[in-house]
Amino acid sequence: MDSVTRTFLRAAMRLDESAETFDRALEGVQATQTKHDAALKKLLDLVKTHETKWDPKDRAAMNSLGARLSVHRRALDKQLAQLGQERKGYAREKAVFAEISDLYASRLAAQSTTDDIRQTREAGLCRVVNRLIYDGWPMRASGAVPDVGFETPKGSHGYITLDLPRFLNFMVELDRLLAADPDFDVPDERYRPVRYLEIGSGPGRNLIIARESRIVNFESVSGFDINPDLIERGHRLGLETELFVGDALEQDYGGYDVVYSFRPFSDMELQERLEARMVETMDQGAYIIAPLPYDLDLYPQTRRVSDTAEIWKKVA
Repeated sequence: MDSVTRTFLRAAMRLDESAETFDRALEGVQATQTKHDAALKKLLDLVKTHETKWDPKDRAAMNSLGARLSVHRRALDKQLAQLGQERKGYAREKAVFAEISDLYASRLAAQSTTDDIRQTREAGLCRVVNRLIYDGWPMRASGAVPDVGFETPKGSHGYITLDLPRFLNFMVELDRLLAADPDFDVPDERYRPVRYLEIGSGPGRNLIIARESRIVNFESVSGFDINPDLIERGHRLGLETELFVGDALEQDYGGYDVVYSFRPFSDMELQERLEARMVETMDQGAYIIAPLPYDLDLYPQTRRVSDTAEIWKKVA
């Protein structure tokens, strides 16, 4: 929370407190005024019923009512003076709040402009990164990848990448979780280096981003895809040892600390089989990053560990 937001919230709280104080003072004035008016009415009624003759008891009652009126009058004058002070205080806080509200509104407008610029900048950077990876200099230098006519198996999605800002958000959240996880605690480091595996990695865009961004302390990054054309493309990008051809439903997910899977199957039964195999074979304590899962919450062995991202941990 920035300083302008904190100032705005403090001003709002002061205005609210001032309004409550003013309301209490007004209620006190109204209550005393009611008592004063009731005593005055009794006094006037007493005068009207005894216009010609007064006995000692009536005079005593009139004197008592007069004294009571004086007490109420003094209390009312004091409360009216206090009400005036509270009204001035409320007016001051209201003016301060109005000024800060204008500043806050200007700040929000500026932030909206900044967000628009950031979104446009991120979109441009994503296009550049994708172009470099898929159509960039390594591919041109080594020639085109031969097309062997691979057909995507029925029930599977073709290679689809998660948008780059969202993928990086996953990396930031993963770094935060690992740093707070005692299972990964080591002396003199934020956490021990971790091993990353991506299901349906295609030519390895995410592997390059994960490794080169250095957001997470990776010991190694690996990925596999059932499409050998995409794996060959990744090899020509310099990922010869990181990428391999594999079937997600037959892969052993043990030996990795982080498994990433962006919904490789369109068929719900196949996706369910994949998630069951992941949970069965992966190491205890390992993390699963799974945008658009079938339902990883079904398994008692996994627990969702992030409120802001689709990340689970195998806990049993």
